[in-house]
Amino acid sequence: MRVIHIIPAAFNYFDDIKQAAFTLMEDERELGIEAEAFTLQYGTVTRRDEAEQEAVAPSSHFTGLQSVSAGFASFDSFDVVHVHCPFFGAAGKLLAWKKANPAQPLIVTFYHPAATPDFFSFIIKLYTIHYMPKIIGLADVIATPDQKLFERQFGKRFTRTNDRFIVVDGWSTSFFGEDLTPGTGAVQLSPGQILAAKYNLVYTSLYSDAV
Repeated sequence: MRVIHIIPAAFNYFDDIKQAAFTLMEDERELGIEAEAFTLQYGTVTRRDEAEQEAVAPSSHFTGLQSVSAGFASFDSFDVVHVHCPFFGAAGKLLAWKKANPAQPLIVTFYHPAATPDFFSFIIKLYTIHYMPKIIGLADVIATPDQKLFERQFGKRFTRTNDRFIVVDGWSTSFFGEDLTPGTGAVQLSPGQILAAKYNLVYTSLYSDAV
């Protein structure tokens, strides 16, 4: 299974999302998933960006030095595209890509509404409000660790009676009809491992439906 993670990296408004996404990648690779990262940001990827990724996910391949166009062109070599939101930049290209590739599985994980401590982050919030409903509307799976925060941003139109919407956390061990509780005497799973196992079930389901 090959998964490309689209991760927001612009400025410091998304540091918690970036950390969560890179950590998830590392836990996924322990399950045998070929997880790679593509970051959306302005300007050139810095050594600091690479160092942050290497510290959190040392075994994961980092494709952030590609241009946005080159990154999107490479998506057809992956089984699943996983977008971590909110992000800022290339949303129009993402929409165009999904419309042109409707059969390729797309999962969107929304973490929380964008913070607005200054004017620029307020622009990010407006950008998210404009583009995110369109992207979510095209996603094959909509995921979030917190349904209340998701509904605070988008209301209940995507969560009410929608079989594409799921809550994915690192605590509950029942998911997709599977019991992720380790057997007697087995090493207990960490929250990160539980989260990765849940996403693996989602990826497998999406991939099975696509082929």
